[in-house]
Amino acid sequence: MMMEAVVKTGIQSTLNIVRSVGNENKKLKGRINGLLKSLEIEVRMAKWDEKDYEGVDQKLAVDMQELLFDIDDFLCDLSIPEGFAAFWHNALGMDSRNEDISMIHSFITSVQSIRQRQAQIGSGAKEVDSSSSSAGSPPVYAREAALVGFPETKVNFLELLSPGVDKPRVVSIVGCNGVGKTALARAVFEEASTADQSTHATKILLDRSTYQSEIHEESAPATDVPAAIAYDCKAWVVASTCSDWEDLLNKVLEEVGSKEAPRDTAKVLESFLKDKRYLVIIDDLQPYGVKWRDIEHAFPQNNKGSKIIVTTNVHSIAKTCSPGSHYLYPMQCLNRDHSSQLILNTIHGSRSYGLGLSDAESLSDAERPRLERICDRCGDLPLALISVANYMGGNGQDLSEDACKDVCETLGNYLKSKEMEFDELKRALMQRYEKLPDNGEKNCLLYVSIFPRGYQISWKNLARRLIAEEFVVGDAEMEKKIEDVGRLLKQLIDRSMIEPVMPRNNSQIAKRCKVHSAMLDFTIQKSLSKNLVTLIARNDYRQGDHEGRVRRLTVESSTSSQSYDCLRKKSTPNSDGEQSKLPSVRSLTMFNSEIVDIQRCKFMRVLDLEGCGGLDKKILGKICELVFLKYLRLSNSNLKELPEELEKLKYLQTLDMGDTLIPILLPLVVIMLPELVYLFGRFLLPLSTSVELSKLKKFLESRSQLHTLAGIVFNENEVLATIIQKAKNLKKVKIWSMDTSPSGTIDPASGSSHPDAPTGNTSALDAPKKILSTAAAGSNAARHIDSLAPGNIPALVSPRKSKRWYNNAFSRLLGGSEVSKPNHATFNRKATSTELSDNSPCLQPSSSKLDGPAPSETSVAKKSLADIFVCSGVLESLYIESNDFCNVFLDSLKATCRIGSIKLRGELVCLPQPNILKGLRGLSKLHLYLSGLSCQALSALQNLLFLEYLAIVEERDGSWNDSFIVEDTGFPCLKVLCFEGPKHPHVEIKPGGMQHLTSIKLLCRELPPDNDGNKAAIECPPRFKGISHLAKLNEVILHHDATREKLKSWKEAAMSHANMPCVRKQPAPEPILNAA
Repeated sequence: MMMEAVVKTGIQSTLNIVRSVGNENKKLKGRINGLLKSLEIEVRMAKWDEKDYEGVDQKLAVDMQELLFDIDDFLCDLSIPEGFAAFWHNALGMDSRNEDISMIHSFITSVQSIRQRQAQIGSGAKEVDSSSSSAGSPPVYAREAALVGFPETKVNFLELLSPGVDKPRVVSIVGCNGVGKTALARAVFEEASTADQSTHATKILLDRSTYQSEIHEESAPATDVPAAIAYDCKAWVVASTCSDWEDLLNKVLEEVGSKEAPRDTAKVLESFLKDKRYLVIIDDLQPYGVKWRDIEHAFPQNNKGSKIIVTTNVHSIAKTCSPGSHYLYPMQCLNRDHSSQLILNTIHGSRSYGLGLSDAESLSDAERPRLERICDRCGDLPLALISVANYMGGNGQDLSEDACKDVCETLGNYLKSKEMEFDELKRALMQRYEKLPDNGEKNCLLYVSIFPRGYQISWKNLARRLIAEEFVVGDAEMEKKIEDVGRLLKQLIDRSMIEPVMPRNNSQIAKRCKVHSAMLDFTIQKSLSKNLVTLIARNDYRQGDHEGRVRRLTVESSTSSQSYDCLRKKSTPNSDGEQSKLPSVRSLTMFNSEIVDIQRCKFMRVLDLEGCGGLDKKILGKICELVFLKYLRLSNSNLKELPEELEKLKYLQTLDMGDTLIPILLPLVVIMLPELVYLFGRFLLPLSTSVELSKLKKFLESRSQLHTLAGIVFNENEVLATIIQKAKNLKKVKIWSMDTSPSGTIDPASGSSHPDAPTGNTSALDAPKKILSTAAAGSNAARHIDSLAPGNIPALVSPRKSKRWYNNAFSRLLGGSEVSKPNHATFNRKATSTELSDNSPCLQPSSSKLDGPAPSETSVAKKSLADIFVCSGVLESLYIESNDFCNVFLDSLKATCRIGSIKLRGELVCLPQPNILKGLRGLSKLHLYLSGLSCQALSALQNLLFLEYLAIVEERDGSWNDSFIVEDTGFPCLKVLCFEGPKHPHVEIKPGGMQHLTSIKLLCRELPPDNDGNKAAIECPPRFKGISHLAKLNEVILHHDATREKLKSWKEAAMSHANMPCVRKQPAPEPILNAA
């Protein structure tokens, strides 16, 4: 009985413990859930009030930002046991929920404390930034005598003010702050004479022969006696200092000398000016103040030769004020000679007019590169150059090594200092930043400070990074978010705060942008003050003065030891060096550096490794442990395959393996990542079993978010066809085939190029057998791809044969037959007439081709895949790089195809029938690269009734010897026509053709002189007939090497056109520091 009582007591005691633990478990669960909801409410309120922290208290804003980051990291790392696990954790004393509850309590208290501090400070106690000034301050300008290179600029601009036009000509000067817009307008204004100044006025130069649209182009001084204009009245008003449009018009009335009391200001001004020749300068017109539409009607069109000049840094305002690109004058930075002379003049107190070659030539060999460094750092911006030169001259400095090094390395520090020489530069930069209408635009501008100086940023990559770091939030689809970021970037470009990098190829729009050097120094200082970025470049470490953790780290050209040393130097005394800083990193961007221990960065969202050595399986394994990663870019890597462990990255949205020479084997688990939207690189898809294919189909149909697949190397297995058919969100696809070599080609989308394949050793002769045997055995073929690299091609084979051997070896690896080029003799490439019928010779393959041998298995697979492309109802963009595959695709093309953009790179046999072309209602963009088709054959494209953009590129000198004739109904919707090659073809446009064409791009290199020494005669407008029929034409863009004669000839033709379209040269290609 006693034993039974003991047992019963023990059971009861255990049950009591179980109940107690169970009750405790329920209490802990309830408390955590309640506290998490309370924390969520506090955080939501804090983010709702986020805009209120801007400009209130910089430290307060940083504290709130850091606290929110800490909360985010805590919640990501929070692991709450559930069910039976929670019970045993509590019973065994291993439950961490009490510590979690304490941490949540502290977070709630901290958020409430910061919000109370913000409320106490109030909206009236704004932080005063020493670099800012009142928004209504007028813009600063330099006197003409202080500027170098100004005479050419002024003469070019004055051409736009020439008389002989029946209505007032509104000319807009547009450019970034500090480039000299106001100085140019002031020079014109001060030289303009009025009726009562005729004896003292300096006449305006109006020599049409000196007109040049680009200020950097060489021009000879005017020698003719210039014409002159006298105005009855003139007025200068600064729009940004006016309270509203009526205030602006009142100031104009005062300037022109009206004595009438303004009842209705606009009507009074209009009445006063209606019979006068007037000159009005409206300086610094901004989007947040006076609107042009509110004042335009006050300036009458009186056919007196009156002029209105508007200066602004906003391109959209300039276009609104001056419709038609001919009346826009974009101000550019100085050329290098003028920049150097401006610095010398300012340092030495000289104000020589023009370029003083004697001063420049007197520099020593050591001083010249120092002067170049200063010009580079200032970005040739006049206001920045003058600020630096005034500082150096005022402190008695010359071009010594120490002085130049100090200015170049610490220019950003001067922008936050109290040095008076930099006040105007700081004010010019700060005013525009403060007037940005949205925090999203400010964050976007500051975020670009993570990129090195001169870096060319892909705006879409930038958008994906911003989305990955949750700068853009919401439930919208990824593409919609990218469009939102694109709008922010366009606003920054429109306001001249970010510069678009003009495309190096024939792309319709700029896909990259960069930040001007002076603006970059400003954004870096602002970003450091907000703890948005931490920068390491070799031994240089830059972080804000606060004690916040490192959240976004950029490492440039540094070893891992240099990176750790920099982090250790800046660690707080209580921390353990770099180890305490790395775990908080959310974004790591490394350029040409040794990779740090990324495994510590467990909360990382963005990882961008460009040109970083040591990227091996070990590093990839660590990357696979970064479970919160959303953006992964591993460009210029030498990887041959990706690990299966990438399936752990469940949140990954973007995987970018661009700029790789060798195809990378891509596991199917990557395609099946649930959040993956963008996949870039050159990938091989593995052979798969029926079970794997079935699993893939099910995933693609139900869960796949894949939008862009660019790109895949074609092989015969079913995986690619399955992806194209089943991926419900797939919009863009890029395909390579092994009949085109990855070496020696230029990717028109990215512009990246690869060197020709060199010769190597003889060990690769047996490579095809190795690959086939490993593939047959089911092992990873990519392990042996390195033996097929161009560097391993036998030395006894000629370079041309080496490339073909390499291609055919890859083709055999992928199950195809040996590739051969199309037999050009079996096809009639040239039509005998421009009349396009269904039986036109240029559209029909010869019977010998149709009766040829049976197609190979590879051809059948390509035909099947092409049919899938054509029948796809969701695909929007398709790029194919393959001689054979391009022709197979065109052969499969049907009128029902709904693909909107098609890019084909490879030799084409013929184009589809006219009835098929006419039925392609969805096709709006077409790019043909190296097609080899004659102009008469290409003329069939005018049957594309809905085409808006057409680019045709050839490289051979013998291309386009015939005529490209556009009939009266040809290309009814085309807006942009681009030819790129050694020379553009003879183009003839008949009346009614290309009714909507707005832009002609003739990106054709100059021909060498012929035997008689003639060079440019055939390159001028006589080779382009019918321009006068293009009623909507507004621009003609020529190759950056176009001769002066060619440019002049086109400008003369443009002046006689009704629209007076802008004629300019394509920007010369910039050396690519990086291309994100």
